[in-house]
Amino acid sequence: MSFKPVKTAILGVGLSGLTFHGPFVLALPKYFTLHAVLERKPQGPGGKLAARFGQEAAKGVKIYNTLDQVLADPEIELVIVGTPSETHYEFVKRILHAGKHVLCDKPITATYAQAVELDQLAKSKKLVLYPYQNRRWDSDFLALRELLNLPPSDPRSIGTLFEFESRSVRLPLMLHIIGS
Repeated sequence: MSFKPVKTAILGVGLSGLTFHGPFVLALPKYFTLHAVLERKPQGPGGKLAARFGQEAAKGVKIYNTLDQVLADPEIELVIVGTPSETHYEFVKRILHAGKHVLCDKPITATYAQAVELDQLAKSKKLVLYPYQNRRWDSDFLALRELLNLPPSDPRSIGTLFEFESRSVRLPLMLHIIGS
């Protein structure tokens, strides 16, 4: 059975696109081809993709300045949405209407009703709509899940959880050199 890599576009070349999505797509050439990125104002040939990964990685990757250009490209099969959260609902809806599969950073939408709407739209068009869940396999998440699955009688039980908030904080690397 022959398999062709999925021609993929990444919306957004900020933290999400350059730290998560770009490296994953580029590292899996058997499964994905980075066909295009959405970068509104590229500063040079290959844009931020070339600046981060080199001209060779950006070779042949189209740089589009608008979502309309991405949606008009008939070769794109999958669009990865790594733009600000408030754009997700509108962008995902437009991408699905254009007949393309979607992987979207979380949250996919601001409301449950919007998520149900997009799910139904994807299913009606036989398209995949999937949330990007990169934190699901982190040790802290797995430890919390294990604790929540304990029976209340277990001495390690944390009891009934009413609310939970988690943040990923990015701090600059600081080195302290002690001694001479």
